[in-house]
Amino acid sequence: MRTRNMDLTKGTIWKQLLLFAAPLALTQLLQQLYNTVDLAIVGNFASDNSMGAIGSTTALGNLFITFFVGISAGCTVAVAQAFGAGEYKDIRHHVHTAYAISAVGGIVIPIAGYFGVTLMLEAMGTPPEIFPAAESYLRIIFVGTLPVLIYNYGSGILRALGDSRRPLYFLAIGLVVNLFLDLLFVAVFRWDVAGAAWATVISQVITAVLVSLSLMRTTSEWQLDPKRIRFVPSSLRLMLSIGIPSSLQMLVVSLSNVLIQSIVNSFGHIAVKGMAVASKIDGFSIVFIHSIAMAITTFVGQNAGAKRYNRLRAGIRTGLITMFALSAIVAAFFLIFADPIVSIFNRDPEVMAVTKGMISVMLPTYWILGCSQMFANALRGLKKSLQPMLISIFGMVGVRLLWLLTMRPVFNSLEVVYYAYPVSWFASALPMFIYYIYHVHHRLGLGGKISVEPDDSPIPAEVGAESPLETDTESSSITVDAEDPISACSGND
Repeated sequence: MRTRNMDLTKGTIWKQLLLFAAPLALTQLLQQLYNTVDLAIVGNFASDNSMGAIGSTTALGNLFITFFVGISAGCTVAVAQAFGAGEYKDIRHHVHTAYAISAVGGIVIPIAGYFGVTLMLEAMGTPPEIFPAAESYLRIIFVGTLPVLIYNYGSGILRALGDSRRPLYFLAIGLVVNLFLDLLFVAVFRWDVAGAAWATVISQVITAVLVSLSLMRTTSEWQLDPKRIRFVPSSLRLMLSIGIPSSLQMLVVSLSNVLIQSIVNSFGHIAVKGMAVASKIDGFSIVFIHSIAMAITTFVGQNAGAKRYNRLRAGIRTGLITMFALSAIVAAFFLIFADPIVSIFNRDPEVMAVTKGMISVMLPTYWILGCSQMFANALRGLKKSLQPMLISIFGMVGVRLLWLLTMRPVFNSLEVVYYAYPVSWFASALPMFIYYIYHVHHRLGLGGKISVEPDDSPIPAEVGAESPLETDTESSSITVDAEDPISACSGND
């Protein structure tokens, strides 16, 4: 099969980043459409409470798969650096180990989730009018854990190899199937939330099969062979050392989002629905920032593997400039057209008021979250994740929960939840920037003038002596969803 891999260690930096990030943005848009299609069709063809049931379950669903998704992020960086260094045998080991991890998660999570969902929904204070539907939806979604993990690992491997297009194509096919089955199961068969859940699971199986076939049909040395799926100790150690800090961060942040969902639940079903719609809009509006951050991880990983550190830092600067521009454009668009966009999901004036209140606070401050993610993902691409993990937990969890615990008793309004996000983003972005400056400028000696020519030369050998390529317990990778603004409130992935 003809290779589609993009070598990010060569070529004009801004063009390479945009060419690589564009399919990532489209892929994330399609990922948002998955649950949005469920929400829109259920909202139009099922009971009113069904929409709130889907919207209130995402934080809990994400909590169960967080650990294994974090390890998949470790796989992405490991493969990217091996590809940049030309260590193709290592890539083969990483691929088969990744599938072995997926298999374990695909067995453990459905069992734990299926039997634990009732207790957890009760602990979250899920409103009684949406409880049965939420329980039914989650149990079916847990059945589809294995294909979700396979697609995450497989698409992460392809992206690490510079191929951001095929994951997009596979997801597009899955979305079409999901849309068709949603209409069939919900609008025709009247299966309510169970129909939406089964439509999602079946479409996820298709995307998992497609991404696996793409790895099996390649003629490269890292071809996937189902008979060779096993844990390779060296690959497993590397992925765990890279992925566990990200997994812990995602786990703690997901847990905090579950607690936030509990607070939202206490304001009643109108608040739950309004925040569910806000989460959908947030999911679409944030994808452009996420895509640049994801591109930076692969860009940094490949250039670190090739020891092209001067080009690496130039790429980070280019990514930041792009992120600022996209943040301004996206915020302006969604704020100007807020009414027609919100009305697509729900036309109840009370629900719309909650949604518009949330996005009016969050959208203008997306650039703060963008800075945090850009610096964190650059560091993770350099296999430095302990510090980003600690900083993210401090800001996204510690400061956020402190804000809610201290401000809610004083004001007791949803506005307290709105402002918890930009406050916590700033608390994460500032120390992340400081550590980035310390590590990249001071420890790696890259504080001088940067050349942005396509053929940047690596930095001198004496600077490279402190190369971030040495694997240590602070290694990591990308974990964009861990900092997803309001994943606590609804169904974005």
